[in-house]
Amino acid sequence: MVSYPLLSMKKQYQRELLSYLSWHRLCLSLLGVGCMFAITVVFSEERVLAEPTEQVWVANTNNLEQRGKALFDARQFPQAADVLRAAVGQYQQRDNRVGEAIALSNLALVYEQLGQWPEANQAIEQSLELLQGQSTPEAGQLLAQVLNTEGQLKLAQGQAQLALKAWQRSEEIFTQIGDTEAVTRSRVNQAQALQSMGQYRRSIKTLRKVTTDLAEQPDSLTEVVALRSLGEALRVAGELPDAREALEKSVEMAGRLDLLKNKAAAQLSLGNVLRAEGENDPMQLQAALRIYEQLATESDESQVQAFLNQFSLLVQMKQFAQAEGLWPQVSASLQQLPLSRSSIFAYLNVVHSLSQLRSTSMDTVAIRAQLFRQALKQAKTLGDGRAESYVLGGLGALYEETGQWAEAERLTQQALKKAINDPEIAFRWQWQLGRLQKVQGNRDKAISAYSGAVQTLKLLRKDLIAVNPEVQFSFRDNVEPIHRQLVDLLLEVEEGQPSSKNLEAARLTIESLQLAELDNFFREACLDANPVVIDEIDPRAAVVYPIILPKRVAVIVSLPGKKLRLYSTEVSSNKVERTVDRLRLSLGQPNSTRYLALSQQVYNWLLRPAEADFIDSKTETLVFVLDGVLRNVPMSALHDGESYLVERYAVSVTPGLQLVEPKPLVLDQVKVLTAGLSQPVQGFSGLPYVESELNQIGTIVSSRNLLNQAFTRSAFQREVSTEPYSVVHLATHGQFSSKLEDTFLLTWEDKVNITQLRDLLRTRELRKDSAIELLVLSACETAVGDSRAALGLAGMAARSGARTTLATLWQVDDQATSILMARFYELLNINDMSKARALQVAQKEMLIKLNRQHPSYWSSYILLGNWK
Repeated sequence: MVSYPLLSMKKQYQRELLSYLSWHRLCLSLLGVGCMFAITVVFSEERVLAEPTEQVWVANTNNLEQRGKALFDARQFPQAADVLRAAVGQYQQRDNRVGEAIALSNLALVYEQLGQWPEANQAIEQSLELLQGQSTPEAGQLLAQVLNTEGQLKLAQGQAQLALKAWQRSEEIFTQIGDTEAVTRSRVNQAQALQSMGQYRRSIKTLRKVTTDLAEQPDSLTEVVALRSLGEALRVAGELPDAREALEKSVEMAGRLDLLKNKAAAQLSLGNVLRAEGENDPMQLQAALRIYEQLATESDESQVQAFLNQFSLLVQMKQFAQAEGLWPQVSASLQQLPLSRSSIFAYLNVVHSLSQLRSTSMDTVAIRAQLFRQALKQAKTLGDGRAESYVLGGLGALYEETGQWAEAERLTQQALKKAINDPEIAFRWQWQLGRLQKVQGNRDKAISAYSGAVQTLKLLRKDLIAVNPEVQFSFRDNVEPIHRQLVDLLLEVEEGQPSSKNLEAARLTIESLQLAELDNFFREACLDANPVVIDEIDPRAAVVYPIILPKRVAVIVSLPGKKLRLYSTEVSSNKVERTVDRLRLSLGQPNSTRYLALSQQVYNWLLRPAEADFIDSKTETLVFVLDGVLRNVPMSALHDGESYLVERYAVSVTPGLQLVEPKPLVLDQVKVLTAGLSQPVQGFSGLPYVESELNQIGTIVSSRNLLNQAFTRSAFQREVSTEPYSVVHLATHGQFSSKLEDTFLLTWEDKVNITQLRDLLRTRELRKDSAIELLVLSACETAVGDSRAALGLAGMAARSGARTTLATLWQVDDQATSILMARFYELLNINDMSKARALQVAQKEMLIKLNRQHPSYWSSYILLGNWK
């Protein structure tokens, strides 16, 4: 065992890098304790691992085995092992291969509880070997049961793929012998293995079908476990209402069947869902805490998990005195855990909670160091390199926190070596190594480490479904800082311009951040990046990358035929965000006059330094790759003291040039589908000018119109699937939010979220020649109080499959929208008029000719994607 010097608090070096931890089963009950936590380094293991659907102890009439089973149930595991070893010996003397196989399979379960993994693996391998070549149906059923045990053991050791393989084999055997109930149990087990592998969507699909089928049958243990497993997977996928419903059913059914262990397991999972909902509703946190407190006193089987969850939640809620009072029970609970991957991550979870505990009487640094050492010893005993990497990296983070850079670097390097073929872990230690190199003044090495972390995250983008979504992106606190800190390093110069290499790397890094944020929004990798050169798109366009860094706004400008240039203004990120938030609020209020000074301030930060470059290059269009809160503000409304930006430039927004498909729109050659709601529906007010808006569009271009009752989901899907519409115009209420589930469009009878919109338009994917060129959303708004609400707009634009999206950031005067939209379509009919230019002219005319000078009337319209 490695010996570590005593940690001292020479320097408080804390970073709040939040992430969520899902860690799994403890002891035989496999209760799946999903706990959220934050720490300098993210320990994220091991997704949602649940109990098998049946007690896999194989029954036998042998007296010794019956005694062993009784001892096992009484949790007297050493005595149970002695009895079962004696039973194995008896069977060997009698040359009873089947009996010996049964005894060895049951013995493996006992070894599991004792944490004796080499012995457990050897016993199950011997059991399977004894059953090979047996051809009777009874032997086949026994083999399938032993394979179930093997799957349980593999899953407990973190070998989910091997567990899945074992359960797939057992399903094949049960299918051959016609045991449909056992087939269902095997499928539930496979779904749990998929969850452990991070493949939650596949698991959810399997479990939805299983639970639907089981709902037609009498209550059973299988259905109880399936519902809980489904609830856990739905929780991780962010579908919290559905998760709560599934878990409440599991709790109720377990109660009716008097399955006390399973009821406690489902209650714990339900507590975790309530805890997740508590992010927006503090009352749910209290409800979760009551569940944990109840289970800690009433349920022997789940007491350990309940104590640990209760402790971490108290710390999260900053109830430090209560958490400190609970520490003796938590510490004792840890010592009760049998050796397994679960116990290792239980230690790490407690370490996290201790890192956030504000205590005057506990030396939490020393306690954490000791827990790390215990966890490291367990990981080495198990030979679990993945767990060992987490522990080493976490211990390195603790040394980082205390300012012991050299030891922190050594441990981090060891952790990275253990994770060399595991990008889900590796990027964390690359990031940690970058921080350590930076604080020691090694800028080049820091850039190298940070760049490695970003590249590793790009690899993860390609297979995000196979990554735990909770780990994948506690985005703002885990992935985003890596990109920003790298950009800050790349752009760091004492004077002059950074090198062209570093400027290009910074540009690509910020575009990668945009793509990663959209992936996080969708909880899957859904966008393909294709590098392009601006000269190939538009020789009269400039691309502007404003980047909000802690102490400055850095603006990278890309002009056709010229090198990238950097402009920086020293200002704190907090000031920028406050100013932008105030600007956004005042822009949407027609009676407000505060917007002008705020608009000029933001203009000075972002564009004033580059004015001369735009003029020299004869720029006509400004394309913004916006960062953070800047996405909530229309760039067209920025003011230089004399005029608005839209009066001089066409303006467009894109998540990055890598997503732009440069193709102009020829309006007289396309089919247009318009749809909208003018009447009040589902609690939303009517939009009386929508009918006029759609009718005016119909006089300009040939269009099919779905108005009010005609605008249903089914009617809309029928139209887009049967006709190759290149323009889809939706004049309906909608909301954009940073939360996927709160971003929607309104139809006559229901709400359509982004995923459903994608499904409605999916049939177009088969017709590459008829992709949607332009999607217009003319009556939408961003969610109030959501600083990243425009992310929902970017998500809607990206997921729709449209090359260009025109949408509103806030609800605009209904009549003004009707006028502007009609003029926009008229201008699109003019040859060589780009979409960005058409919008610019329509906005200028409303501003000047119609005397709608306040930006609330004309600046809400945002063009995203291809501006040509």
